[in-house]
Amino acid sequence: MVHLNVNAQQLPTEIKDEFAPLPDGTYPALLAAVEEKNDQVVFEIHITQGEYAGRKHFEWLSFTEANPDKQWLVDKALQTLGSIVHATGSAGQFTNDTSVLLNKPFLIDLKMHQGKNYQDKVTGETRTPKAKNIIKGIHAMSQTQAPVPQAQVQQPAPQQAQNPAEVVSAPATAAGGAPWAK
Repeated sequence: MVHLNVNAQQLPTEIKDEFAPLPDGTYPALLAAVEEKNDQVVFEIHITQGEYAGRKHFEWLSFTEANPDKQWLVDKALQTLGSIVHATGSAGQFTNDTSVLLNKPFLIDLKMHQGKNYQDKVTGETRTPKAKNIIKGIHAMSQTQAPVPQAQVQQPAPQQAQNPAEVVSAPATAAGGAPWAK
């Protein structure tokens, strides 16, 4: 028998599936990492705002394909890369180094996709693949959609500043004036 040192009253009441597909929609996102695995490149895309902030979408891309019947995979990879390059405003900076694409905001359109049933070659059973998200589009964020940089959010109000000369700027209010103006 195993004895666990946990308080049963503090245990979650439901299981969260962090890997379940996201509902169809457009999400603010950024490219957090790019990794090469075997003959593919994996783009790790993070959702940055809203109910699903912190969720990840992994896009597996093939930039080389020996089989001419699979050339569409290379075309898809180039389209995805090109969309991210342009959506992040990195076209003038991108020279095959994906690091210039990291942590720049964009919008991603995701659609839930359910694959077709197939017959297991070993057991003969009919299998249903898990649903997954596919990218339907990638777009630039407008200035009003761009996330507020963390430094601006944590900036102290001028009346709290130790030295007023150090205050460079303060966030404007919705009315367009300074927050301390009445």
